[in-house]
Amino acid sequence: MNKKQIIELAKTILAKLQKRNGLKVYDNHEVVIHFRRNVYHFTVYQLYFSIALVLKNFHSIPQNYLEYYIRSVVAKNTAGPTKIQLEIMGEMLKGFHSHKTLMAGGSMAETFLIKRNDKNIIIKKATGLPSRKLSNELNFLIKLSNNHKIATHIPEILDFKRNNQSILVVLRYYPANTLAHEILFGKIDKKRAWERVEEVLDFVMSNLWTTEKSTKTENYINSFFLQRIRKSIDSLIKKAPTLSRLAMADKVIINGSTYLNLLKIVDVVEKDKELIKMLTPPFICNIWGDLHPNNILLAKNNFILIDPRGDLGDPIYDLGKMYHTFGPGRYDFVDNDLYDVMLEDKNGIPVIKRKFLTEHPSWVIYDFLQRKFENNIEKFVLPGDIFWKLRWDFLNFCIYSTMPPFLVGREPMEERAIMGYSNALIFGKRFLKSLKERI
Repeated sequence: MNKKQIIELAKTILAKLQKRNGLKVYDNHEVVIHFRRNVYHFTVYQLYFSIALVLKNFHSIPQNYLEYYIRSVVAKNTAGPTKIQLEIMGEMLKGFHSHKTLMAGGSMAETFLIKRNDKNIIIKKATGLPSRKLSNELNFLIKLSNNHKIATHIPEILDFKRNNQSILVVLRYYPANTLAHEILFGKIDKKRAWERVEEVLDFVMSNLWTTEKSTKTENYINSFFLQRIRKSIDSLIKKAPTLSRLAMADKVIINGSTYLNLLKIVDVVEKDKELIKMLTPPFICNIWGDLHPNNILLAKNNFILIDPRGDLGDPIYDLGKMYHTFGPGRYDFVDNDLYDVMLEDKNGIPVIKRKFLTEHPSWVIYDFLQRKFENNIEKFVLPGDIFWKLRWDFLNFCIYSTMPPFLVGREPMEERAIMGYSNALIFGKRFLKSLKERI
């Protein structure tokens, strides 16, 4: 990318930041913040840098692009933030994150990086329903830690406390970047990225999917997927009433093509008992449950998998979670706001116009990983799984269909939730096409 292209992309990112934080931007170079009856002026660089310093969190959008775009191009000769600017940003962001070291964590748990006895540790805590999810994760890690081949690739448990209502888990801190971070920031080339993906998939296939096999799969598709999708749609409507028309429509138009809506696809599956038999896996076993690049910490000669679900399940589901990042859904691009999307209404039909920011330097790496994944997926399918291809398309649809409720509340117009929802529709159409071809 040349300088002009990167500056244009930075403007797009700043526009998204502006919507989220109520900032006022002048001539794309100066940001004016009205705070406590005073007016403060930031350069674009100072704004991004100060937010990044305050949050210290990869998942905060400003930090994601600090080094990659703003610092290297826009602000080569620009001073960094002043002390007063950092203090202002600290005050403004108190409601954005409750703790400077709050981190993204699985199991719907609050996750913190803290220092204890001069050592960094990870604290995960939860109450209510999230506590049951975190308890499952804890039980799963305890069980796997007894297997020496697996133990070196999972977080070490240092301590835990739990009761009927709450749970607190203390984990070892690993000073390593995630695979997603390495790809997005251009710190790993495409061939090495694929080698690390293969390394992880070989590991789970050989050591995880071969343990605790069970053929008790009756009602698995209905309870684990179909009912979850229905509950997710209900949750989406409650959390984001503005998306109720999208969720309840019979069909949706995306970039000019028509898609059957999610609940209609669920109806198709529920009514076909023979189809449910084909979609039911021959067995379930230990799976990671949330196997994707942002849950893979990379060290030089090792990797650590984090945030497992702790359930028995279909190994194809683990493959689907990895593919939801590398495939056409490009979850890392959704998670980091590297897209433009708009929801409109045309004669009572929801119309979504969307595109990814393909000018991002990592797009070509994700394209490469998608091709490698699709060309090599069969070698990660366990023997005797005759309906895996149909199930693969179905599970990709399910993974994105249960995601939108977790994406709401990020922006006033719910762009991220709309993007996730449209991904589910796209994978749903793929599944219906695969089903039609099989018939």
